[in-house]
Amino acid sequence: MKYRSAISLLIQKRPCIHQDIFNMQQGNKILFRSKFYFNTIRPNRVIAAAITIIATLFLQNANAQYALKLAREQDSLYNYAKAIPLYEKAYMKKPTAEAARGIAGAYFKQRAFVDAMPWYAKLVAMEDHTLMDEFFYAQNLMSSRQYPEAKTVLSKLDTTNIAINHTLIANMIAGCDSAVYWAAHPVKGDLANLEKLNSRQSDWGATNYKGNIIFASSRPVQLKRKEPFFRNTSFSPSTYGWTGDSYQHIYSGNTNDSAGISIFDTAIAAGFYHIANASFTADGNEMFFAVTRYIKKKAKFIGKEYPYHINIEIYYTAWDAVKSAWKQPVRFPYDDILQNSMGDPFITPDGKTLYFVSDAKENSFGGTDIYYSKRTRDTSWATPVNMGDSINTPGNERTPFLDSAGNLYFASDGHIGMGGLDIYKATPDANGGWQIVNAGVPVNSPQDDFTPYFTNGYKGYFASNRLLGKGGDDIYRFNAARILIFKLEGEVLNTKTRLPVSNATVTLNNLILNAPLTVTTGTDGTFSFMLDSITTYRLTAIKPEYTPSATEDLSTVGLQESTVIHKTLYLDNIIIPPPVIEPIYYNFDKWNIRGDAENPLDHIVQLMKENPNWKLEISSHTDSRGSDNYNMRLSQQRAESVMKYLTDHGIEAGRLSAQGYGETRLVNNCSNRMPCSEAAHQLNRRSEFMVQEK
Repeated sequence: MKYRSAISLLIQKRPCIHQDIFNMQQGNKILFRSKFYFNTIRPNRVIAAAITIIATLFLQNANAQYALKLAREQDSLYNYAKAIPLYEKAYMKKPTAEAARGIAGAYFKQRAFVDAMPWYAKLVAMEDHTLMDEFFYAQNLMSSRQYPEAKTVLSKLDTTNIAINHTLIANMIAGCDSAVYWAAHPVKGDLANLEKLNSRQSDWGATNYKGNIIFASSRPVQLKRKEPFFRNTSFSPSTYGWTGDSYQHIYSGNTNDSAGISIFDTAIAAGFYHIANASFTADGNEMFFAVTRYIKKKAKFIGKEYPYHINIEIYYTAWDAVKSAWKQPVRFPYDDILQNSMGDPFITPDGKTLYFVSDAKENSFGGTDIYYSKRTRDTSWATPVNMGDSINTPGNERTPFLDSAGNLYFASDGHIGMGGLDIYKATPDANGGWQIVNAGVPVNSPQDDFTPYFTNGYKGYFASNRLLGKGGDDIYRFNAARILIFKLEGEVLNTKTRLPVSNATVTLNNLILNAPLTVTTGTDGTFSFMLDSITTYRLTAIKPEYTPSATEDLSTVGLQESTVIHKTLYLDNIIIPPPVIEPIYYNFDKWNIRGDAENPLDHIVQLMKENPNWKLEISSHTDSRGSDNYNMRLSQQRAESVMKYLTDHGIEAGRLSAQGYGETRLVNNCSNRMPCSEAAHQLNRRSEFMVQEK
């Protein structure tokens, strides 16, 4: 019925052909020559031809829709290796933006940037592509080293209508310029692909353990697993649908003998599906690692399960010296497999702090953030702490590693970088924050570079899926040439007093990359920055109520030794003349505060609170009537009344002085025995105010 209805609908949309067919249907006679055909046609052949064309179009569309349906199903299960050929089949049947987007996105999620590139190009050329398509296209352009093209696409993005953090887009634009500079100024050293360790699949996460290199790999492997729960599920017991390779496992080997590579511990490996990111304490007695395992949720109906993601978890285990075996692994207590992932564990050598990443949404800065948790007892861990926005970005932070000097190495696609994941070095500063430096070329590339394992600077291992590697992700060794460390230290001082200026904002601008960094001085007025090599900088300091400092230029170009550069910046505090405060007045022979004096005094209270560096001198006076001694006492009472009013309203007594002057400071000629009006005498019954700086 659906098939016939579809044909009828198509014919009705073509009235001229429908009319020709209708008019011909009088037996087998040829009644007239159709205006659409120059040959006589039997009516049954006309009908058959029309039905064939329509049916073919319908079947092509139906086949395309069916292939799209199957592709969506595999895509939703992260089976990108299966989704790609289905999307391609749908696209061949009917080129649509959805099919092109599915192919490009699946390749991109597999980090196959070269394969994704032509599909993104096709997608953004279609009229119904989206702004997000353009954003991902720009990401892929950067990962394909096409920086000018990527910058053009990013600069034209309508950021008001795209659900991407604007800082992330700005960092990508800056990265397009920075990448060109880093490529032209590589870090000197020896880079090598560890070919004897690497396979045609993904190999990454190298670390040292008792003379061997421990790493993760998706190379083919045969392991016994309990598989009954795979019935009626979409999970394969041997192949990871995301990549089409085997599940990740931990291997042990060395750089000299590819034949000696083996599963690190089959007892541990058999209990999970993915297992990777091994990290050991210095004594080798504890191991932390990331895993995925299959957990069934409670069925809503008999025989049915709720759909859910299989998230990443962290486990750890201790070495049993008596049995010469690893103990039963224990799950990190803050894991919640049904809510979010935790992975990339790094345990400090003393075993007291665990660094890891999580995609938890609460208090998050972006995709995956780096956290740490302190060990409170052998079996207890403190609540994880997010490392803050100096480390974490709206993008993804991955694979933390802490060296013996306290420097944090990690991977990120949110900081200014070359494309994909880049490796960064974070150095703690004096204010408790971090100064971030891109590791540069050749550690970083336009593709993904991650899992740094460095000692003594950029010396050690990392992983990358850069072009011309042996497989998907490969393990590389980089031994940097003698590392030169350049540091800037200094202080901000008051020009006149030469005392430290606290809470001044000091800005160091990289003049080559136009990438400013800022810090705030402490009570001692000091500041510090780590400097890149072969770079020029401009240094300034500012603070409200001070004139900006003169700029100081500095450079590391040509420096051949590690150096600490010292700079002193000076700020002049701006002298703001104190305001003129009008006097208040008193009744004859009285010292109480009149109603008309309250508003002026309240204004003084406000000014004093807004200017905590002010002191106030209160001088009070009388008219000439009465004896000199009496008037001196009366004026002092008036001064003390004002002082009490101000202290009652929150002004510290130590900031006030009150002095009575009797009739010694008349403002007119109304002295003793001089005839004056009451209005003239009123001008002398007053309290005056003078502001002084502390």
